[in-house]
Amino acid sequence: MTSTSGRGWRGRARDDPSLSEILYVLQRRRLLVVGVVLVLAGIALLFGIFREPVYTAEAKVSVRPQEELDGEEAMLAFLEEVRGAVVTQEMLSEVRRRAGWEA
Repeated sequence: MTSTSGRGWRGRARDDPSLSEILYVLQRRRLLVVGVVLVLAGIALLFGIFREPVYTAEAKVSVRPQEELDGEEAMLAFLEEVRGAVVTQEMLSEVRRRAGWEA
């Protein structure tokens, strides 16, 4: 391949900047780069804070006594025993803390 200008194929002007040129431009515009990064980080933070939660969970526990309970008083005692075994004060405190219900 021959060139009419006599400079050959290497004589063309480059269209793509080198890495050092890109870094030089970024360094000269570092205030702009830092500003853009801070603005985008702020937008992401606000989005994360004010966005509704995507996932919520609910659980139901079905418990049956091993033996037949006689009367309502025995049933209430059984339910209280189950509630005491399943729902501890530490667990309730942790749930309140994670949900943000405690200051």
